[in-house]
Amino acid sequence: MSAIPHPPIRIGVVGVGGHCSRVILPMLAFLPVRLVAVADPDQGRRDHAATAFGAGASYADAAAMYAAEQLDAVLICVGPRHHPALVRQALDAGLHVWVEKPLGTAAADIADLIPHRRDRVVVVGFKKAFMPGIRRMRELCRRPDSGRLLNLVGEYPVNLPPGGRDALASGAAGGWVANGCHPLAAMLAIGGPVTHVTSHLNAAGHGVIALEFANGAVGSLNILPMRGVNDRYAAFAERCHAEVENGWTLRWHRGGALADAWDFTSSGDDGGTVTWEPNNAFARHDARLDATQGFWHELDHFCTCIRENRSASEGTLEFALDLQLAWDAALASDGQRLAVQRPGGADIRIVRAGAVEAKMFDWGALTWFADGAQGTGQGMTIGRCTLKPGMGNPPHRHRGHGEVLVVLEGRIRHTGPDGAMHELGVGDVVSIPPDTPHRAENIGAGEAKLLVAYPLPARDVVGE
Repeated sequence: MSAIPHPPIRIGVVGVGGHCSRVILPMLAFLPVRLVAVADPDQGRRDHAATAFGAGASYADAAAMYAAEQLDAVLICVGPRHHPALVRQALDAGLHVWVEKPLGTAAADIADLIPHRRDRVVVVGFKKAFMPGIRRMRELCRRPDSGRLLNLVGEYPVNLPPGGRDALASGAAGGWVANGCHPLAAMLAIGGPVTHVTSHLNAAGHGVIALEFANGAVGSLNILPMRGVNDRYAAFAERCHAEVENGWTLRWHRGGALADAWDFTSSGDDGGTVTWEPNNAFARHDARLDATQGFWHELDHFCTCIRENRSASEGTLEFALDLQLAWDAALASDGQRLAVQRPGGADIRIVRAGAVEAKMFDWGALTWFADGAQGTGQGMTIGRCTLKPGMGNPPHRHRGHGEVLVVLEGRIRHTGPDGAMHELGVGDVVSIPPDTPHRAENIGAGEAKLLVAYPLPARDVVGE
């Protein structure tokens, strides 16, 4: 029997100005969606978009669209000062939300959105974090044989306005608001959250922003005049060096000993540099601007998470908050080393026993105690896997992140990618690298229970 196809995701779009009409709406033809309606206060814009892209209706505001239409999701593409209120409105209406970057202009506004998310998918369109080159660079840096990440370098044509936070509040930080998030998104997608920021700038607002990452790596973001500068990113791990130039070329410098000291090609097939570039000869999708720049990938991730009923693992609210905190610190630094601190005033949240539900499978159950969907994960996912006697979960892997298992009850047999099996008892720990196939099987007489933890607010699983 053939699989029943998924119905298209019914979407509305809020804000159909120039960027949305030129970039976002044309991509809908390549996604599993049906454009139901658009909303924009400008009647000419909304009517043109509805006609040009086949929406059945247009509205002057989002609330009217939500009241009149049956939607699954909404794409919000207005401006950062309006994004938080519109995202909150859409989440409270029960919709999945994709929203253009940046999510806001204040970290507190972003933090306030997390409890409103509940079980909805939210993706923020930080295109640089979704670029294929940046995604692959992150994968290369996280390979077990790459070692620890040591250093990140970014170059981007933008300037930081004088006056920092005052410029942002007064609306004088236009270039930084529009584009400052791009290089930070690429660097945080690879290096993770930032703990300290120091900006060293000249009178024109160009210079170096020093970033200290929570994982111990350090980074330098060189912000330079617009003329003649491509954006470029380089990552240096203990045994890995990779770089992306202009979103078009990715180089992985593998090194390797030379067999012939006089021949630079003699390091063999496992040494030297691997270079990836889009194929521009046959009009393939990989060479399209919306592919090389990550636009399609962010929307595809959004649609995939909705269809698979799982939380986003890229472009999350937590990622947006981490980026905003680094962004704010760069504005305020003025040569001082500033600690990045989350917004104060939030209450400690208590989740009582029995308040979370188990997701049942033939082989057992998964119970998520804390994660991004519930607003309780603090950037992590923590849960419990229960295995029935003689049963095991299917072989699976986690894209882009690792996993830690701790046996709480019973005995299990854990199988890795090479077929090697290890019997484990209470208190034993399994540490699983990213993208590594594995499974656990209960070999005891009673139920086996495992604590499971992931370093992200949502796990990305294949095969379960």
